Amino acid sequence: MNKKTIYILFVLTLVFCSIFSCYKFLSTKNTTVKIFMTFYKPFQLPPKGSILTPIQVGRASESEIFLGGGKLSRDDIDWLHDNMIGDNIGDNISDKNRMFDVLTAYYYVWKHYKEIGNPSYIGFMAHRKILITNPNKYRTFNRSAPNYGYSEEKLLPLLKKHRVITSHTYSYDVIDDAIIYQSVFEHYITHHKIDDIEEMIRIIKLKYPEMIDTMNDVLYSPHNKYAVWNFWIMEKELAFDYFEKLFTIAFEIEKTRGKKIAQYDVTQKRAIGYLAERFYAIWLEYKMRTEKILPLFVVTQYL
Repeated sequence: MNKKTIYILFVLTLVFCSIFSCYKFLSTKNTTVKIFMTFYKPFQLPPKGSILTPIQVGRASESEIFLGGGKLSRDDIDWLHDNMIGDNIGDNISDKNRMFDVLTAYYYVWKHYKEIGNPSYIGFMAHRKILITNPNKYRTFNRSAPNYGYSEEKLLPLLKKHRVITSHTYSYDVIDDAIIYQSVFEHYITHHKIDDIEEMIRIIKLKYPEMIDTMNDVLYSPHNKYAVWNFWIMEKELAFDYFEKLFTIAFEIEKTRGKKIAQYDVTQKRAIGYLAERFYAIWLEYKMRTEKILPLFVVTQYL
């Protein structure tokens, strides 16, 4: 064989091994509910089960600086590869993670839905923060419980009733030890760049004019709230509607603001991830108004 043929075979072998190493972590059993827990560094793994699936976000850029200014060691990278799937297989945007944050996991799941088991309900939480669906157990949470206490039997009645389970809402800031209530827009520009959220507003007006009234209410009304951290569990059909609109907006922001955002520091560079939290509030409120959805808002807890 010539050198070109050997090189092609080598590349194909690497691709096959990468795909195999990713999908070996996905349950082949079709489940009704599947929740992905996003990781960017080693942390306590969820107890093994068919509902909770760890996923490494930003695997395509794992050698770069991550939030907090640290870098993954070779041992860190090996641990992540050995214990979970990555967001960098097939159709993916893993290399955009520093700007898109957990949205790279959203995109992976959206574009590989059959491979993950085609669940009727899909959800996302973080490696160190999870949703607590029973507030009465908030203070007595058992980290060692199978699946952290999650099961289809417990979740399905809630999901069939509410269609969406999501993190608690947030409507204030703490400045100089004083609680300051702000609108969602005011809160964003206090902590992030005004030009980015104004660009999101422009795009929503252009792409989804039917959502303008809802957007204005969510962003500008005093004491309005939004669900933080991009945590939720919802019906597949709702999730797909959210993904389609979210990524339409996200890719447009990247096109118009990407070069500027790329110059931000490591924290502010996650701008599209931060904007996604605010768009989620708009999208969810719109669905509540137009489809009479009554989400279940629950507390979150650090692991």
